[in-house]
Amino acid sequence: MVCGGSGVVAGSVGCSRSPFPSKATFLLLLGLLLALTPCVDTARGGFPDEMPDFGKPDPRAGTGKNLMSQHLQYVQEDVDEWKWATTQSLQRPWVQSLYDLSASLQDSPSRGQTYTDLREHLDEHCNRVYNNTCEWQFSPPFDSKNAETILETNVKQSAAIVYVCCADAQEFQDLVWSIKFLDLNFNQYHNYPILIFHENFGGGQQNQIVQHTKSEVRFHKVHWKIPDFLDPNYVPRWYKGYSLGFRHMIRFWTVGIWEHPAMQEFKYYMRLDSDSFLIGRLWKDPFSFMAEADFKFGFIGTSTESKDFTPDLWEVTEAFRRSKGLEPEWFTGKWNGFSFYSNLEVGRVDYWQQPVIKEYLNLIDGAGGIFKVRWPESSIHFLAAMLFLHSQEMVQLVFIPYWHQNMVILPQPWVESPHKNPDGTKATAQSARQREEQQEKYTQKEL
Repeated sequence: MVCGGSGVVAGSVGCSRSPFPSKATFLLLLGLLLALTPCVDTARGGFPDEMPDFGKPDPRAGTGKNLMSQHLQYVQEDVDEWKWATTQSLQRPWVQSLYDLSASLQDSPSRGQTYTDLREHLDEHCNRVYNNTCEWQFSPPFDSKNAETILETNVKQSAAIVYVCCADAQEFQDLVWSIKFLDLNFNQYHNYPILIFHENFGGGQQNQIVQHTKSEVRFHKVHWKIPDFLDPNYVPRWYKGYSLGFRHMIRFWTVGIWEHPAMQEFKYYMRLDSDSFLIGRLWKDPFSFMAEADFKFGFIGTSTESKDFTPDLWEVTEAFRRSKGLEPEWFTGKWNGFSFYSNLEVGRVDYWQQPVIKEYLNLIDGAGGIFKVRWPESSIHFLAAMLFLHSQEMVQLVFIPYWHQNMVILPQPWVESPHKNPDGTKATAQSARQREEQQEKYTQKEL
């Protein structure tokens, strides 16, 4: 029996003060505790926990069984903190305005000013987030005369668009936007199925995605686990800002996905990350493009990976090359970390399923570098291409209007002619000067 209000309970003699705090006090203490708890991103990297070098076990960790129990507890805490209500409250007005600009190109694809507006909009984002302009690549300007001809050459292929997602509410929100851009600029015309491999989606997340797309979406639950051949005591939960979940994703894109039952019905795949966005219409179907020229692998760009994440990767690869007597056709010398961007790639599924390539990927997996030092799949895919592909079997996909973090590919917002404005109208001397000044302004920004 309660008497006297909150915090007072009936006792054997009258009423006495409860030894437990009131509900309001408890909530206040809980709020302070949560506020003082460091915030950690479980997939994209962040502030690493205090971890020893991966070469020796952490004496604080105890047995491998206890370490795994701790890890599973961390994972459950991370999942519990991902409340569905959080995703509903996330507003992305900047991305919405970018989407509106991209949508305007559907009606006026040759309007050069829209491309210029897109560039300014994205540079504003890069300056705000990265304190620099975006890294720009330009494809040839839109050619209205060839557009219909290009569309006629598209032949639908046996293919799927593939995502692996998500670790937090922000990444989920990015995924929803990525699919919206995908539908707008490509899939509304081709209707390829979207495969989403996930670890912890509930019905609410799945329904939210389905409500935002007319594409067929197939959800496939995956279960991350440290492979049996690795001692969990040697696997840090964080490595140089990258979480264990991030490294699970790397392993999945290295050895897991190619044998997954969901992939077996398809000849081609397009990988997109949750923060990969198609920001202009794809007049050429990338799958049809790959099939016409019999390309086996297509990449969106290149980068050089940090040595912090590639120790011994080249040595393991070189030992495999020598053991098989392989002589790369287009690569000589020692690898310096040069890699493909993996946030968008298009390829043949059966390329990765060849026995000798599976043997190489399994060797990389078994070496343990993915979990111990975050060997990246971008580098692994490059080294596999070096070993097994001829130069004419792979291609850079420069025709895809694309945005990922600070990297952007767009058609040129001007036409290489002194007689035309960006919108295709006849140029005057004044407008030609204005175009040169605009181009010079962007060049100065990049410098």
